[in-house]
Order: sequence, then structure tokens, then C-alpha cells
Amino acid sequence: PESFGLGVMGEDADGVVMALPFLREYNIRGSVPVGKKVVVVGGGNAAIDAARSALRLGAEVVTVLYRRSQEEMPAYAEEVREALYEGVKLMQLTHPVEILKSPEGKVAGVRCMTMKLGDYDRSGRRSPTADGADQFTLEADQVIGAIGQTLQAGKLFDLKDEEIKMTQNKFIYADPVSGQTSVPGIFAGGDAASGPWSVVPAIGAGERAAVGI
Repeated sequence: PESFGLGVMGEDADGVVMALPFLREYNIRGSVPVGKKVVVVGGGNAAIDAARSALRLGAEVVTVLYRRSQEEMPAYAEEVREALYEGVKLMQLTHPVEILKSPEGKVAGVRCMTMKLGDYDRSGRRSPTADGADQFTLEADQVIGAIGQTLQAGKLFDLKDEEIKMTQNKFIYADPVSGQTSVPGIFAGGDAASGPWSVVPAIGAGERAAVGI
């Protein structure tokens, strides 16, 4: 899977990175470039991992922006508590609307707006709304995006006469038991089929697909 972009003006600024490549490089090399004032956008485990890693790598201030409340964050509650204990700042009900650039094209800040919680959505959580939202600016020299992942299935398959069936979320449709896709002989599992998930379920799905059970 590949990371979703932030979908805001200025996200092409020098200093905007995605959490997965950031964490991958950190785990492979033991180090990765980090700013002094880092803003992380997202509320999942990748966002919290990136925030804690940035702090340990020498960032002076690390702020996590999440558009819902802390109680609704998909990240593990224990990880969030540990991040806050380490010194990561959490700004709840906050959504970025623009990445501000310096004259040299580098990240200079993040313009944000405050959110309110509205009605419950399909996920069972209250949807954030921007009605009457106030806007403010955070200083930053690095922004780490961690708002989810998508699958570029075209990079995995070259099926000339057959198209593989996809789910509504654009992941590969596969039988939950056997891992069989809509094309005989092709199996899928892990994040490619279920979407981003934790390591244990992904490994289990991959093993089922590998043996065809």
C-alpha cells in the first residue's frame, strides 16, 4: 500500500514526508532527517510511531493533529498515553487546511482549523465538522502525513484479458477463508486485501493465501 496524500495546498513543500517511508528509513538506517518543530497529521499507530520517533531523533516540539477526540483515535490507547508522557503534544479536533512555505519552498508552518463533532457515521464515531471553524497557524519545519494508505493494484498485476475484482476501498477482493481472488490461481492476503492493519493479522492472512486455505 502507498500513503494517502494530505490533500491540502502546499503539501509539495520541502519538508513534507509520509509516515511509512519516514519510519521505514528510521528502522533500516537507525536515523532519518527530522525537523525542530514537527507536525504529524493523523491519529493511527503510524502517526504515533512517527511522532515518538521524531522526538527521540532530536525534534524540539512534536505536535500530532487529529480531527476527532483522543478517545476516538484508532491508535492503541497505551501508545498514545506513552507518547504524551514522552512529551508529544496532541491537538484534538484540529484539521490542517494548508502547508505554509518559506520563500525557498520549505515548510514554514501549518494553517489549521478547529473542528466540532457532529452525528455518528458508519464507523460508529461522530463525524468531525468545520461549521464556524476558527483558523490558526502552527510553526513547523517538517510535516509528517499519516492519514492512511491505498493500494496501487496496477503495479502488482498485468492482466490483459481479466480484471481482478476490487473492494469499495480499492483493495483486492479475496475470499476471507481461502484468500482466492476473482481470478482463478491468484490469491491475495495481508494489507493488499484487508487494507492497512497490524502485523499479526497481516501475517496470518498472508500465510492463508500462500497455502490456499
